[in-house]
Amino acid sequence: MSHALQRYDEAMRPIVEEGQDVPKIAPKMLQPQTRIAVALQHAVLRVAAAPGIRQFATKLFTPRTKEIVVPHYRSSPEH
Repeated sequence: MSHALQRYDEAMRPIVEEGQDVPKIAPKMLQPQTRIAVALQHAVLRVAAAPGIRQFATKLFTPRTKEIVVPHYRSSPEH
């Protein structure tokens, strides 16, 4: 692995791992397999999209993210 890719991996790995910490039920909820599950999903999404509820749900279900600090790199001499 090149030095640049290794540094990128070191910077981004904790952020990616945190973002992948999704409850196992979440993908199943997003891909319903029966008509009843699809109808339930649509009903929940209609309620969640209502004014006021959307902002509340966003704050409730969206994790706070850490600030990503991108290091400044000098350009290589050959460029």
